Amino acid sequence: MKQTNTPNVITAYDKSELVDIQDVSVDPSLPREERIAEFVRQIRNPYLFRCGGFTIHAKYAPDGPPLEDCLRQAGLSPRKKSDNAPLFDSFSDGSIA
Repeated sequence: MKQTNTPNVITAYDKSELVDIQDVSVDPSLPREERIAEFVRQIRNPYLFRCGGFTIHAKYAPDGPPLEDCLRQAGLSPRKKSDNAPLFDSFSDGSIA
């Protein structure tokens, strides 16, 4: 992956090296900080990952909607196919846990 000096701007990547968010599973009973750390450990790059056949390149704005809402609007879901619980909790300020 090639990254520029601008945060979250990636100019080149190998799609086969991206983690599919559908393969990420985080224990909801863990404390918030541990859930975040485990999610980041598994996804490797929370700004660039796959969801099925789609590549997700996330950019965040302080006043933007939560990631989960954006994925749903795009017809994608951050949930495992076999699980009805959200992979992460989203809050009104757009942060995730």
